Amino acid sequence: MKVVIDSSFYTGRPVEPGKDRIHIYASLADAKKGIEIENAGDYYQILGYSNNVRAGTARITLRGRGLLGGTKTYTFKIKKMPYSG
Repeated sequence: MKVVIDSSFYTGRPVEPGKDRIHIYASLADAKKGIEIENAGDYYQILGYSNNVRAGTARITLRGRGLLGGTKTYTFKIKKMPYSG
């Protein structure tokens, strides 16, 4: 199984990606093809976030149900806002 969380931009507030930004694939090959598990959001819940305020690497902890059972922490990137000066 491969889990991908979309990166976000720094906002000065905690960044908390929702299920619409979490992509779950059955395999790395499926991830490369963009074939997600259907209705994957029904099989897990978001338990929490950490290190998610500043630009850098943040963490999200998910608890799966059924086929996606278990608890695991994943990382996602928080990017610096582009300079628009």
